[in-house]
Amino acid sequence: MAPTIQVPVEHTFNSLENVLKNRTHITRVLKEREEQMPSGEDYDQMEVNLDNEPFLQPLDADDTKASIYYARQKWTKYCKHRHLGNWRTAIRKKNCGKGKMVLFLHWICKTSLARRRKPGSKRSLHTYWRDFKMLYRRVNGEYVGANDRHEVVKYIDGTLKVEFKLRTTSKSKPVAGPDDLLVLLVQHWARDESVFPTEDDRHDVATIMLFQAYTGGRPAEFVHASKGKASEDPRREGRGQQERPPP
Repeated sequence: MAPTIQVPVEHTFNSLENVLKNRTHITRVLKEREEQMPSGEDYDQMEVNLDNEPFLQPLDADDTKASIYYARQKWTKYCKHRHLGNWRTAIRKKNCGKGKMVLFLHWICKTSLARRRKPGSKRSLHTYWRDFKMLYRRVNGEYVGANDRHEVVKYIDGTLKVEFKLRTTSKSKPVAGPDDLLVLLVQHWARDESVFPTEDDRHDVATIMLFQAYTGGRPAEFVHASKGKASEDPRREGRGQQERPPP
């Protein structure tokens, strides 16, 4: 005959009490969720509000905010060069047509790409164009017109590519091998005379080098690399920084 296990009465009452508490808690949570559920009228009002809002501002990542910030910096300098006034007014749909867009890219080629010792890349110019479109979209609340987009791309692939001899192929990137990694580590540990803020940083540099060698990652993927103000307020709409409209 199997032995009988006596369960204390207090344990039984405690278990039943816990079950009742959990059941009460679950019932209360479900009731609160049901009360918070929007009614049909609430959904009707939400639909009207969404229909009246022509453009929903996206939640941009830090890298996207930084790209918009630097595009605004370029556009501001271009407006100053051409005496166009406030950058926000100049990028408005009624003031920013196809001609102004392609000349902005022409100005970028003149001031940025043409000054390099080697020919610039067409891909870099397309990146500038992509960032400008994001800035345009967030200021105007709508996309650049489809016809203007195609015309600007044709201008990049045709006139600008020929005039500035833009490179259309990716340049070769040499890859380090095991022997190169060994040389770098010997230099770091045995010959480097650099002074680090703490000796932990010396270990961190070697660790990052090894992680890069094993994974092919970039340094910014292993350390904190903040974009600073570029990722905080790309259109300068923060309190105390918002630009006044021109008179």
